[in-house]
Amino acid sequence: MSFQRFSQEPSRGPPRSEPDTGSAGLHFDRTGIPDAGYRTDTNGTTTPEYSGMTTHGANTPQIVDHDWPDKSKHELTSGNSSMVALQLQNHQFDDEDEKLEKPAPLAIHPTGKVGLRERISHVTWAWFTTSMSTGGIALVLGSTPNTFPGLFEIGKTIFILNIFLFILITVSITARFAICPTALRNSLLDGHEGLFMPCFFLTISTMLSNTQIYIVGDEPHWLTEGMMIAFWSYVAVTLLLAIFFYYAIWTTPEINHHLHADKMGPGWMLPIFPIMLSGTLSQVIGANQPPEDALPIIVAGISFQGLGWFVASCLSTVWIYRLFRTGPLAINVRPAMYMLCGPPSFTALALIGNAKALPENYGYFEAHPLAKEILTIVATWAAIFLWALAFWFFCIATVAVLTSIPQISFAVPWWAFVFPNVGFTVATIKIGQELGSPAILWLSTVMTIFLVIMWVFVAGAQIRAIHLNMVLYPGKDEDKDQPQVKGKLTV
Repeated sequence: MSFQRFSQEPSRGPPRSEPDTGSAGLHFDRTGIPDAGYRTDTNGTTTPEYSGMTTHGANTPQIVDHDWPDKSKHELTSGNSSMVALQLQNHQFDDEDEKLEKPAPLAIHPTGKVGLRERISHVTWAWFTTSMSTGGIALVLGSTPNTFPGLFEIGKTIFILNIFLFILITVSITARFAICPTALRNSLLDGHEGLFMPCFFLTISTMLSNTQIYIVGDEPHWLTEGMMIAFWSYVAVTLLLAIFFYYAIWTTPEINHHLHADKMGPGWMLPIFPIMLSGTLSQVIGANQPPEDALPIIVAGISFQGLGWFVASCLSTVWIYRLFRTGPLAINVRPAMYMLCGPPSFTALALIGNAKALPENYGYFEAHPLAKEILTIVATWAAIFLWALAFWFFCIATVAVLTSIPQISFAVPWWAFVFPNVGFTVATIKIGQELGSPAILWLSTVMTIFLVIMWVFVAGAQIRAIHLNMVLYPGKDEDKDQPQVKGKLTV
């Protein structure tokens, strides 16, 4: 068939008008021409324009004729309609989720060996999930009801390890930006890596909570006032982050161009997580503050916990929409689905913890002596309500991960196995303590054991991945699509 057939107008009478369906499906020319050609846009996702009819406002851009390398293989006839449909189905745009499934281009290091400088150049914001998860383990060990001699010291050791990891990752990522100054801007404009930047502040949240548990304690301490100052500083910074980070996402084409609702990832929630965890922080710090300082801390914590919970709930609806449209995440990053457990879990523990931390016989609670007891009861049952939602998200994520085990390989988002489930475990502990249920408390202990096992497993998988050049290697990390990395790769 001649190539001109793709642009020639048929001469067998005027075409009949077609209704505007507004969809991006195939609109066939019904003029009776069996060999009418077609054109499609550059990404194959909008309505192909058939010879003899228009798209009726379907927003199909005009493009050059060489979009398909060999149009003869894609001509629509009565005998090959299925094959053409298959070609159209396979000719889809690349999105952030599908990029994770693609093999990275061959690196310029033929021996597979890279130096320390090159490794450091690929420390991304996502690596702070390592430190925040480690801090979460220390937080759980400091809260678990069933203890044994030495457990407190183990938790304190992990807390110190968390501080070391945080410093190490912070120094490494700072060195990365010093080695390549444009990497900082590129990392924040990357629709994939940039969303992990709030993990830096989530790590700070866990370190502040653990400082209160393992250093300040329940007794008066010279750091008590310092913890109050640290809380308000954290709230101020993370509130600004929640406002301006989301605004930047919504108004920066380099970022939102890649964010499609039917490919939504749990990382969209990360910018609201730091301010949301101020509720978790307030119930730890406020319980040991003087009444005049404790009440403002607790009120602020509950307020911003509510803000985080509401925003995360709105994004959860987009997530469920995505599941209906395109299914779960790419196999290697399916553990990130556990992030959906975080908002209801941390909100549940914050409700109970802040209610218990309210000062008695002060201000509002002096005028209403029963208010604290009533709020604790309401908080407990609201926490149970939220716990069920977290459990459902946990089950969905677990099924998705189990079905992908034969093909799954390590990615840094594997740390979602740990941190969101820290909140799930501590929420279970709080509910068990309020209900006085030994069964629930032992369940929380079992959850703690599995959480520690998973932490060790993910840490081992991460070390193995570094050794096998699966991470911290050109083209293998969250920065692989950034200009400073693409320039070092050859296809």
